[in-house]
Parts: sequence; structure tokens; C-alpha cells
Amino acid sequence: MKYCSFISALSLFFSLSTAAPLTSSQPAVVGKSIRENCINLEIRNSWLFAECLTGEDSTTRIQSGVGIYNKFGNDDGVLKHSGPIMEVGPALVMTANSSTTHHSKEHIKVYNGHLLSDTFATPNPPITPSKYPVPKDPTFLFGGKTSCADQSTDRDFCRTNVDSCTNSTRNDRREGWWTSESPYHCYVPFIYFPDIHFEFEAFKVMSEGDWNVIGYRDEACKEKIQRVYPEDTGICKVFGDRDEQRVRAFTIVPAFNGDPW
Repeated sequence: MKYCSFISALSLFFSLSTAAPLTSSQPAVVGKSIRENCINLEIRNSWLFAECLTGEDSTTRIQSGVGIYNKFGNDDGVLKHSGPIMEVGPALVMTANSSTTHHSKEHIKVYNGHLLSDTFATPNPPITPSKYPVPKDPTFLFGGKTSCADQSTDRDFCRTNVDSCTNSTRNDRREGWWTSESPYHCYVPFIYFPDIHFEFEAFKVMSEGDWNVIGYRDEACKEKIQRVYPEDTGICKVFGDRDEQRVRAFTIVPAFNGDPW
């Protein structure tokens, strides 16, 4: 597995690994220019949103978004693309101007109206647009009732610290231990020190936006055992306390028109 850390609500570091996204796809579609096909570009949080032509005719558009936080970086005033590093222009400014669209177009293009990136995977545009609206704030949080896996150095830590899961409104963030604006692929809730591995017996996602969640029994994300749907946002989903029911890793991707990577 491949891990990447982030700071939780208690300033603890967790890890990330990769697996397949949740997408519906069709035969390969050639990406088109953002500049020539999109209007009303806007950067909110770490996402680029726009209304882009679907190709159905000369007027039909859909609104979609693509995360840019995990795809571009500012290297001493030079905007650089994640992965194979390449110079693509001056530093990204937080307005959707022509410079932004010009320098992003090599790796973010329009596919049937959807903004998608080829940074981590070949784009697979959805067959039909999502019924879920694009959120103003793409941030999501999650938490739940947990226990610690056998390999954890402190088996009491999880129940002592992450043991609250109640039904609430979708924007009630009080039980959110983990937070992100970027989709997750085989995300393993894990603390480096002390060595803690979380197992979820109940789970809740909180967000203005709608997300699809897959829960895995194993940290390699080979055995899918749970699903959490957009309609479950704010609802405590009970998985169970038996070993075969506990979730140890997650894939979380947009249900709205958003790039799954």
C-alpha cells in the first residue's frame, strides 16, 4: 500500500493508499479545451468548477468540478503539475482567469461536459450527468464508532477517542474526526504514532455535497463489505461489531458531477 499523511482534528497523522474509483464509464472520449467549452469558471476551496458544453449541441451545458489541490503545486512562483513534473506557467491565482484555464488544460479537459483530470487515471466520463447538485463547499468529514485492530499498540485508544455516532443534519460536523476536500481511494484510517489502526463498527459522513462511500474489510481494499449512499449523509450507519462486519478502509468519491480523483 501507498500511504500519505494528513492532520486530523486532533493533529494526528493518518495514511492514504490507492484503489479503483467509483465511476460509470463509456468508450474513450477525447478531452476538449476548457477555454473553448466552459463558462462561469470559479475556484472554491481547492476545486475548479465550471459550466461546460456536453457536445450534445451548441448550447447544452452541465456544471461540474475537479479538485486541483492534489494535482498542482506552487514551486517558487511556478505552477507545476503533480506526477511527472512539468512547468506549465505562472503561479495559480485564486480567480478563474484565462491564465488558469490555459495552463490547466493539458491535464484537465472537458469530457462530455465533465471536468476531468488525467493526473492519476485515464478519464472515464459518466454516461449521464449526476442528479446530485454541485455543492458550494466540497469538503466532507466522517467519523463513527470504532475499535482498534489487533496490531494497534494501544487497543483502548479508538473506543476512548472515536466512539460517537448519532443521526444529525448533513452539515453537523461535531462528530467529524477526518476531513478532506479531495476524494479518497482505499483510505486507511491510521495513526503513525502511536501505531493505531481503526476499525469502524458504525460510520457517518457529513457534508453539504453528496458522496459515495465503499467500505472494505481489509486495508488492501480487496473485500468490499459496506456501501454508504448520498442519501445517508448525516445518518449513523451501523456496520456491526463482528470482525467480518468492521470496516478498515474506505473509498470516497463524489456523487455529484465531480472528478473522482
